[in-house]
Amino acid sequence: MPARQGEVSLQPRNVWNIICAGLFPAIGAGAALAAFQQWSSLSIVGRSLVSWLLIETAFYYCQCWRHRYTSAAIATDARINPEWQPVVEERLLGLGKIHGIEDFLSGWFHGAPFESLKKGNVEDFISYGFYAKRTEDLTEEEKARGLAYIAQIEQTFQLQFEEGRNPDVQFMAHLWEPLRWLHKPLAVYMLAECMGLVTSCLLHALGFRAFRHHNGVRYWMLSPLVVRKAAARLASDESNSSIDSSCLSNGSASCTSISTPWSSSEASGACSGSSSPGETGSPRRPVPAGLAGPPGSPAAQAAQTLRRLFLTPRLDFKLWDRAQKLPLPAMSRDAPENSPIFFLHGVGFGLTPYLHFIHELMRAFPTRPIILLEARHVSVCLHWRALTTDQMAHAAQEILHKHGWDQAAFIGHSYGTFVMSRIAQLHQSIVQSMVLIDPVCMLTIYPQLLRNFVYKGPNFATISSLLGIVDSLRFVFSRDLMVAESFCRKFVWHRECLWPEELPEACMLVLAGEDDLVPSALVKDMLHIMNHPCEVLYHATAGHGGFLLSSSFRRQVLANTKVIVTQGADLACQRAKMQGDGHVVLKQQRKSYHEHLETKLAQVPTEHLLSMKQLPKPRINLAH
Repeated sequence: MPARQGEVSLQPRNVWNIICAGLFPAIGAGAALAAFQQWSSLSIVGRSLVSWLLIETAFYYCQCWRHRYTSAAIATDARINPEWQPVVEERLLGLGKIHGIEDFLSGWFHGAPFESLKKGNVEDFISYGFYAKRTEDLTEEEKARGLAYIAQIEQTFQLQFEEGRNPDVQFMAHLWEPLRWLHKPLAVYMLAECMGLVTSCLLHALGFRAFRHHNGVRYWMLSPLVVRKAAARLASDESNSSIDSSCLSNGSASCTSISTPWSSSEASGACSGSSSPGETGSPRRPVPAGLAGPPGSPAAQAAQTLRRLFLTPRLDFKLWDRAQKLPLPAMSRDAPENSPIFFLHGVGFGLTPYLHFIHELMRAFPTRPIILLEARHVSVCLHWRALTTDQMAHAAQEILHKHGWDQAAFIGHSYGTFVMSRIAQLHQSIVQSMVLIDPVCMLTIYPQLLRNFVYKGPNFATISSLLGIVDSLRFVFSRDLMVAESFCRKFVWHRECLWPEELPEACMLVLAGEDDLVPSALVKDMLHIMNHPCEVLYHATAGHGGFLLSSSFRRQVLANTKVIVTQGADLACQRAKMQGDGHVVLKQQRKSYHEHLETKLAQVPTEHLLSMKQLPKPRINLAH
């Protein structure tokens, strides 16, 4: 739905895109002319260069068509459910006492002075945020409800909006405006795809296997150490006795017998109150050698070479290649301590920046399966459609059930926390614990995330510093066509926003003090007012994604993650035991967010907005 002229301006084309619009036709025409006149006299290098220029020109026009087509697909399902709207209205009033209604509205209107906003501007903003409509398109009931909410805001915060509408101020209507897109040559995408291929080889070298969900999402899964060792022993035994072909094709009987130590001893230990021994111990140990034979595919040969380059040389990689082709032993998936670690990455180059973190996860949880869910639509790669967070959440739930698990310990970073938010709301039963790193899903309604990720341009003054480079990369990522579609066409704030009462009992938030996307101080204020039991790991000087750049910070994240994961497994064991004894398991009774917040804020004078100085320091763990 187009925005009204004068209220929501259309973004002018980026200077780089304007240059490309004139440059690529000239290059394409020149290359075509040279190819037509002197193709036979060109060398192989010259022919390759001309062909590549023609391909780049065609790719540019293809991207232009995709940009026009995607920008025209205005989001029409962004309105709030009428039954849910009163709760959202009360939540926003409560949050207004934390972050300040003046700063909140000024931020949504591109930093315009609060005094310049009139009642008509606020009415337009409410029409957009609650109903996804222009003010003149509202029904009489919707218009009356919007005006009543404005009156409630004025009464709560002792304000008085001036009548009329200021045409000089505009709010951030990212769902209606043309997508902010920065063209990148095909060579950039090819380089990113090469990086993804190397990452896939490294994951394969680490023991992960790739699977494909029916909606096209690829995910990687690593079996736990004890199962892999059992499979390797099976492979070695079968090799010494001239591997029976029946076991290779349908060997469930022989494979199941090896699962006895895993199912009995380790499963019973955790539910009796002790944590799994592997989760507090050492990294994965190499398996004994014993099986020879060349790898069966070029991918396996590449994986073997990468293993020899990056991993310990004592491993017999041929054994692993043969062992992975055998049926894995069955393990007790009903035991909570056997539930997988489920990781969801953020915007950028997919799983590539997280390779160190993934390897450390393997060392921290050697007895647990690990699942990595790829979101190519928020990675700089050749991808033709963006998925919603609901589709990703449904995929995560179906992946777990496909492989026989009922629950998982979820770990997510940045965009991955949006998917975790929808998992917690739509599939709460599969959540055993949650670790949200740089949780952009918290206080999504606050304008900081949208302003700094979607609207903010690069700061060339700091380009020489590390933070400047990271900021420039984020600008490039945010202007990718699929990323822009994900955040500006398939993103609804009131769905993706995760409220504190929706967090599981075993939960940790990892916050960075210098994060310009997550309002970390406000998140701490909100959790403090609610007396929420979740753990908070706070790093005062780190920025968004800072845990990837600091090994000490990353170690602290993993150490606290092990505690949360163990806590989630213990709680799941207690619930399972109560169910086994015939007791009815009742969910923890908590006051709803708006009731609890209203009670806590009733003692705070409205004219004194809460700040970190006025609040007692929340109970948090400080990272360094």
